[in-house]
Amino acid sequence: MGGEQKAGEIAASEVIELVKMRNKLAKQLGFKNYYSMSLELGEQDEKEIINIFSELKQLTDEPFKKLKNEIDEKLSERYRTKELKPWHYQDLFFQEGLKYTGLILTSAIRKTWLR
Repeated sequence: MGGEQKAGEIAASEVIELVKMRNKLAKQLGFKNYYSMSLELGEQDEKEIINIFSELKQLTDEPFKKLKNEIDEKLSERYRTKELKPWHYQDLFFQEGLKYTGLILTSAIRKTWLR
């Protein structure tokens, strides 16, 4: 077992206790939980944030799938395999696209938004 995992196990119970205390205090102040309290005190609307991220997901799911399929096709050709593994990708989080394809994820998303 690695040191990071041991540290996580040690901290887990304290983090859980902290979450419970924050939620308890937020409820005593009339909020649903700490998250809702934090948003409201930060002058943010929870429903609006959920709607923004739902819309973002809806707008980006298809362009991402299309781009990811294009990336996978190119990498499958390059590495001569249909079973791509994490180490085949240049950018594990698909934030920059592939340098040799001219595809950049951010520009693909911008094109979707600017239609």
